Amino acid sequence: MKFTDGLYLDVAWAFCADGDPLQLIADLGSRCMGFHLRNHTIDKVPTEGLLGGELDIAAIVAAIVGMGYDGWVGLELWHRQDVPVTRTMVECQEEAVGYLKGLLG
Repeated sequence: MKFTDGLYLDVAWAFCADGDPLQLIADLGSRCMGFHLRNHTIDKVPTEGLLGGELDIAAIVAAIVGMGYDGWVGLELWHRQDVPVTRTMVECQEEAVGYLKGLLG
């Protein structure tokens, strides 16, 4: 990371690699040129939606906004075979987009 001018931070994969997304945002600051959001359980399985996982999405978004970032934020929801699914992907997307809009203002 120290040899790049900018990077796109995938907060979920940072978590899966035993990193701390909030600390990475603080450390990398304006070098972050984009962010990718998804949530995971403690055992690193993606969650059905953006909410309810181990990652504090509200704190992560607050850190992103707090550093002055005003670009794109990517959202990924993935209902793979080991993800317990109770809602449709459309329902999960609508919930996540609404939640992010509320956090981003």
